[in-house]
Amino acid sequence: MTEFKSARAGLGILFLCVVSGCADDGSGGSTVGDATPVEMDAGPRDSGTVDLAVGADAAEGMGYQVGVTYIEVQGPLDRTLPTAIWYPAPSDITGTPELYAGFIGREAVRDVPVAQGGPWPLIVFSHGNGGVKEQWVFLMEAFAMAGYLVVAPDHVGNTFFNDEPALETIMNYLRPLDIRATLDRIHNPTEADPSWLRDRLDLDKIGVAGHSRGGYTALAMVGADLGPRADYVAFCAQEPTHEICLRFDPAAVQHDLGDARVTAALPMSPAAYTLTAAGLASVEAPVFILTGLLDELTAYADEVRPLYDALSPPKSLWTLAHGDHFTFSDLCTVYDLLPEESQAMFGQACSDENPLPLDDAHGLIRTVAVAFFDHELKDRPDDAGVLAPTAGDEVTLIRE
Repeated sequence: MTEFKSARAGLGILFLCVVSGCADDGSGGSTVGDATPVEMDAGPRDSGTVDLAVGADAAEGMGYQVGVTYIEVQGPLDRTLPTAIWYPAPSDITGTPELYAGFIGREAVRDVPVAQGGPWPLIVFSHGNGGVKEQWVFLMEAFAMAGYLVVAPDHVGNTFFNDEPALETIMNYLRPLDIRATLDRIHNPTEADPSWLRDRLDLDKIGVAGHSRGGYTALAMVGADLGPRADYVAFCAQEPTHEICLRFDPAAVQHDLGDARVTAALPMSPAAYTLTAAGLASVEAPVFILTGLLDELTAYADEVRPLYDALSPPKSLWTLAHGDHFTFSDLCTVYDLLPEESQAMFGQACSDENPLPLDDAHGLIRTVAVAFFDHELKDRPDDAGVLAPTAGDEVTLIRE
């Protein structure tokens, strides 16, 4: 029992670091203009039971389960990026579900056979500042069950397992380059990689998703130019031959880190960093932003709404009245391991007093996220009206 309590305490300390890291997601400032908030009724409601429809594949009786496997991707600056791949698996698989990071349990079974079917579109995911790829399993598994292959690297040097402050100056550049390197690897798998990567993927259909700083990364991947931070300019003055400085001129007004292979973006509670209004306006891919009104880390009025307003259509903004920053993650799994002062940093995301239970929030998020990618990557009509503009007590969706 003593060893168990010590392990729980250790996890509490670990996730205090996670929360502290994520709290810096808005650093660098937003340069995208003033906010124009949407008026919403934030009163309590009876949320009921969310019917999780994880895409048309399941409705057609394909009934995918989910498998997970792991590879290592060679990223920029000779960084090795631990990378997870979630994929559709047969409905009759058996085995012990993966225990992510040693304590987050969901549905996926490791290294089971791939399902019949496909080829499937690809979704690449970028984690938040100081986080890891395992923090959003509820959504990654839902994508796989809906007939997608999902790949997520750790942004080494910006995780709670491997935090390198010396890289912070160039991390805004490394993150999109990490995603590009991951896409390169999926396009050209090695002999050690699963053989089905070569014939079960539709590489003409690629989406990107990300949370917080990963939301910034997702926007950069679809061509949202960014302006150089002052510390980057100073860094390159000291290190003019650094490979990042040679690639991204510190004297340039805008830097383009976009990848034409990515055709749709789903940023969740995105952070602005040095994204600019002009850079966001240049995005042509459809962007579907998810956020919550209770979020104080990447606040709706100060950060998320200005990002949305600066984007060019087609664009959408989906808002939970009772959603907080960590509503869009699995971190509430460790909420009861934390001291009260640390729990407070989660806001209302994990609170039993939140009128929107977290399981219901995750059901809503999964449903709309899958519907968006089904529409953009599988060309499926939104027959259920999930993507239709609405202004309800809990959910508001605006589209342009």
